[in-house]
Amino acid sequence: MSRVIIFILSALIFSLVMCKSQKDIHTESSIRQIRPADVRGFHNPIEMTIAWYPYENKKLTMTSKHEWKIEDDENGRQGNVPVILIRYPLSGDSIWLDMNTKSEDLGMLIKHTLMTQIPIKRPFTNYLEAASCTGCHPEDVEVDFKR
Repeated sequence: MSRVIIFILSALIFSLVMCKSQKDIHTESSIRQIRPADVRGFHNPIEMTIAWYPYENKKLTMTSKHEWKIEDDENGRQGNVPVILIRYPLSGDSIWLDMNTKSEDLGMLIKHTLMTQIPIKRPFTNYLEAASCTGCHPEDVEVDFKR
């Protein structure tokens, strides 16, 4: 008998919780409808491409004054190395990023430069602080700006 009562109480509590959560789902009554044909404007463009920069390996030699000096290396390897070249056509600014830039960091840099229209600069941590989306993001839209 006690098992039946526990089962009935459990079923009642479960049904109340489920009805409550379903009501909560339906209380949201607004949606955002986007109309791409009615675009209001565009941000300044950026260009991204892969550039091949020539390189030559050098060697570092310590001088008698304990300073480092770059010198030619007899066995210095030569070649071309790919980099991500980002150009800002309207301002003439440009920056190259190493191919080993982490994807998450690259995405963050591109997103910030596109949204804020501030050209990417080194050091990147200072750039991301200066090009913070909090400066121009609508206040009514809640977004987690943590990196």
